[in-house]
Amino acid sequence: MANTFSRGTVPSIGNLKLMCSAMGITLAQFFTDNEEYEILTKEETKFIRGYRKLSPTAKKALDDLLSAYRNQ
Repeated sequence: MANTFSRGTVPSIGNLKLMCSAMGITLAQFFTDNEEYEILTKEETKFIRGYRKLSPTAKKALDDLLSAYRNQ
């Protein structure tokens, strides 16, 4: 990777993945123009992936539950 910067060459995808991994970001976050992105924890990522698999009824029930906790 040092050669990439010292020579001014374009890094390979593999090197970009290594750099992103070291910074704790994804390739998508690396290339985004939006500076207000959030890095999710492993627990948050797991939660979102699980949420996406829920039925619409289950999603509504979970949203209602979370709303109840937020309003306490």
